[in-house]
Amino acid sequence: MESPYTPQSPEEARQLLLPQIESVITTVHSLPQELRAARQIYMEARLLPNYMAAGQFPDMLINGIGAIAVGSRADRALYQTRTRQFETGTRRVVLAIEDSGLELLSSLVTTRGNNRSEQQAFEEIRKLDQVTIPEADSIVRGHPEDLSERITWEAILHPMGRRGSQLLPLDEETLRKWFTLIRQENGQVHENYIRRAGGLTFTPITMTDQAALAVAHFNPLRALRPMPTIRPTPRVTIRSAPQLQPPTDPTPRRSYAGWNLRMARSGPVVSTSRTRASTCATPVSTR
Repeated sequence: MESPYTPQSPEEARQLLLPQIESVITTVHSLPQELRAARQIYMEARLLPNYMAAGQFPDMLINGIGAIAVGSRADRALYQTRTRQFETGTRRVVLAIEDSGLELLSSLVTTRGNNRSEQQAFEEIRKLDQVTIPEADSIVRGHPEDLSERITWEAILHPMGRRGSQLLPLDEETLRKWFTLIRQENGQVHENYIRRAGGLTFTPITMTDQAALAVAHFNPLRALRPMPTIRPTPRVTIRSAPQLQPPTDPTPRRSYAGWNLRMARSGPVVSTSRTRASTCATPVSTR
């Protein structure tokens, strides 16, 4: 179901996106082979908040250029209606795309489509307002207090692609490129602790903050953040309770003589009234 209001027309989106697409292509062409995956490039396309519903996803556009959606990031953008606009949450779709797919995207947006299916794909560009290659500053999430200190980072790498509904982890050739880059920056890869989940590859590495900013230009890298440290358990001192000692004088300090037991219909009731004449409890007549 489409949004009842269209924030921008395909032609308006074309004017907005065409310079961005050309900038992406220029960036990709200048990217060294050691900083890119073996077979594809990763780019991001930001959805307008008006098109966040599942049925409004631009499938025809993404499939038409041979791209694969391998993830997304949270972002914020303007939600627009006929009477107002306000900033709200949206998503940046991460696309794995070959160089030829980038050329298809440029041609599609430039020509507006040469046939019916291409024209339908072109119509969906109105759902986007940004097309970019992520900057290194957006990849590095957090910095240590001492920038010269070697710390352990958690590096998260994008999936390679998709088979049906299943995301596939990064291929070994691209992973070897990543390891080589880490070692070139005097970093250490903890290969025994690499794990894969949901198509993502998690690789712990140790290096300085400056080196982390350098390797953040690796295009398949999704995020790089300092590994959280485990706080030491605080030491709790248990105070020993003082031991009770028996009294040295066994003689009672108070006299409990004179307690009377009174019988009532509901049962006996203990009365604590004392009598000076008696030194023990005396029975009360039940008449």
